[in-house]
Amino acid sequence: MKKEALNQLIREWYQIAKDSGFEDAEEITKTGDIKLKRYDSLRFKKRDDGRKVRAVLHDREYLDLVQEYVNDPNTEYRNNAERVIMMKHADQWLIKDIVVYLRRMRLYRHRHTVRLVIRRYLHRWGIRNFTLAQLKRLTQRTRF
Repeated sequence: MKKEALNQLIREWYQIAKDSGFEDAEEITKTGDIKLKRYDSLRFKKRDDGRKVRAVLHDREYLDLVQEYVNDPNTEYRNNAERVIMMKHADQWLIKDIVVYLRRMRLYRHRHTVRLVIRRYLHRWGIRNFTLAQLKRLTQRTRF
């Protein structure tokens, strides 16, 4: 008796949610069981409004700009490590992978330092502007 009352209450709540426009990842079958509508996790990672597509296009433009500055022969770097960091960043390497690569080259840098170097050059090249407070906060956390 209790189970039937609970199932009736669940059906009512599902109907109220459906009427309000909520799309649930689960559905109630005719037997009263609850099952997933889809069994892939892509549904939970991607939005339906196309935001992911716009983000990819924005990243492409961003990487093209970074690539221009990295490949420019007139670009000056303070040292070899910073040149390597920016080259790998332009090739879409993760910061932790850049740190591992630098260690293999015996150029030891912490991930915060790598992030600071990337942001410094982005600011210098005018690709992304940081406020003075943001840059100060970054340099306070990172020791050279």
